[in-house]
Amino acid sequence: MANENTLTPTDEDREIVAKLWSDENCPYFDLIMFADGRILELCPRKDSLDLSETVAPGRWMLVSEIPNPDALDTSGGGYFATMCRCDVPELDLSISAGECASHGGNGFVAVTSLSSGEFKWLGFFLESNPFDGIKVKDQEIIASSTTNKKYHFPLEHPEQVRIEH
Repeated sequence: MANENTLTPTDEDREIVAKLWSDENCPYFDLIMFADGRILELCPRKDSLDLSETVAPGRWMLVSEIPNPDALDTSGGGYFATMCRCDVPELDLSISAGECASHGGNGFVAVTSLSSGEFKWLGFFLESNPFDGIKVKDQEIIASSTTNKKYHFPLEHPEQVRIEH
């Protein structure tokens, strides 16, 4: 199984991600997608003892290697509807969050460069519901969902996202 360090993104991977971002779209599964074309599939799971959720990493892949072509439908565009935004000038970050307008149960958190607008990464969740609040605190992005869950993305490693109620 590939890990983050064994993937070698190509120009094609970067171009696919750039096109997805410009079309306001992404592969249709829980993921963190990086500008260089790396994707980490995520698997949310519940702990029955305290009802908190952890996010188990699935597998790392390149966007050009997505096994199911239907999971990468760029024809109609997902149209991300931004519900909130937070700019962090000292880190040159602009963080936006909201829902995928094609399905209200989906949510996204996206990070771009504040100065250049360059896409950095996107978190997409099928059943998060829309994100309606974001803030940066203690070196992490905290995105609040309309389901009263908080998604914590470490700034340096957003793939280590965790969810709390």
